[in-house]
Amino acid sequence: MAVAKAPQSATKTIAYNTAVQVAGKAFILVLAALSVGILTRYLGAEEYGKFSLALVYLSLFGIVGDLGLFTIAVREMTKDESRMQEIVANTLSLRALMATVVFTVAIGIGWLLPYTPDVKIAIAIAALSQFFGLLNSTLITVFLTKMRMQLAVVTDIAGRSTSLAAVIFVVMNDFGFYAIVATAALGSLVTFLTSTLLARQYVKVRMWADTKLWKAMFKESLPLGAALVVSQLYYRVDIMLLSFLRTTVEVGVYSAVFKILELLLTVPLFFLNSVFPVMIRRLEIDPDSARPLIQKSFDMLMIAGTAFAFGGLAIAADIMNVIGGHEFVSGAGALRVVLFAMVLTFMVMAFVNLYVAKGKQAKALKIGLIGLVLNIALNLVAIPRYGIIGAAWVTLASEIVIFALYVRGARRDLSLPISLRVMPRTILAGLLMAAAMYPLRHHWIIAFFVGGAVYLVLVFLLRLITPDVLKELKPGKA
Repeated sequence: MAVAKAPQSATKTIAYNTAVQVAGKAFILVLAALSVGILTRYLGAEEYGKFSLALVYLSLFGIVGDLGLFTIAVREMTKDESRMQEIVANTLSLRALMATVVFTVAIGIGWLLPYTPDVKIAIAIAALSQFFGLLNSTLITVFLTKMRMQLAVVTDIAGRSTSLAAVIFVVMNDFGFYAIVATAALGSLVTFLTSTLLARQYVKVRMWADTKLWKAMFKESLPLGAALVVSQLYYRVDIMLLSFLRTTVEVGVYSAVFKILELLLTVPLFFLNSVFPVMIRRLEIDPDSARPLIQKSFDMLMIAGTAFAFGGLAIAADIMNVIGGHEFVSGAGALRVVLFAMVLTFMVMAFVNLYVAKGKQAKALKIGLIGLVLNIALNLVAIPRYGIIGAAWVTLASEIVIFALYVRGARRDLSLPISLRVMPRTILAGLLMAAAMYPLRHHWIIAFFVGGAVYLVLVFLLRLITPDVLKELKPGKA
């Protein structure tokens, strides 16, 4: 099947790639929501907490296995596509070696932690999912560099569909907890195999071992890898602390809250995946031409995040009920708070990409460390007393501090001041949308569509998206 040709201009290319990914992700979100809904009801809050704990624990080691190689590979291939085969082959072999070592260590450490035996066995089974996930992300760098992210969407749909089908099969036959954990590994394997087939049109999927290149990539990726480890600890430490300081049921409920956040975070991720290669090229050739693109990126992420946050005020309880059933509705308050933290997370993700594009990974690491230390300190006080709602407020407080540090750092470290001029109008649009949704809160589907329509109209009335952006996106000659 022929691959559709992306539009030619930078803005159109970004819009095209983002639109393709968002359209695909809309379908993937349906698959994910169905999967989570089935899992939470089949396992219940306690066993779902154990399942989530195993995945969260392994995700921390998965970032160590990546060590920032994904972003560095994209950056280097974008600068010189003739090196694509060399970089992909070496990254694939390096990742396979690192993943084998890292996940072996992860299983060993997990066995020593005060977890129940079923959690420890789940960690060992789920390690396969993380292993294939790391290998797959190496091939995604090819699609990203070639600006063909629709292929990444295809691979994701293939894996998610397989995983969902496996979940349904396991539940119908009541094969139990360990079989459920294995469905994630099966989906990850199918995703990797699909990526392998699609990537072959651009590179030969094989492994090379150029130790000189490995050393160079390590040198570049180490600060970024450390920053990513810190970032993952920051986003996962509250669940880990809940597992030690509170009950497994609370871990399950809060994991469902963060599953919603995780799904929503794919929106900025897809957008930034489309922006990142263009941003690098502009910063290399003409830094001044990158400034409007960077500012537009922040504005769009703020607009998108605000819609989710204020929409969640009205229908958070219904969202939790749909995701997990009545047993998970107690997480609605935490969801409302975390959704507001998510608005800042959207923009922090853009800052991280910007620092990497400018080669300032070490600076990002320092900001991340500050956020992590603050997050752990506040959680140690809040979680024992307030449980998941305390963890949610700590997430929001920490995100405010990190966002402020990045705003200040972009001006000082990168000479790229970021304007927040659209923030007041964006908040106003969010408030009006929430006001329109609130009377309909007991009919959440109607509230969702009414709120979306109101917000979309307000985005244009308040000029959050201006005519010049629409003109640039209008089809025509680039």
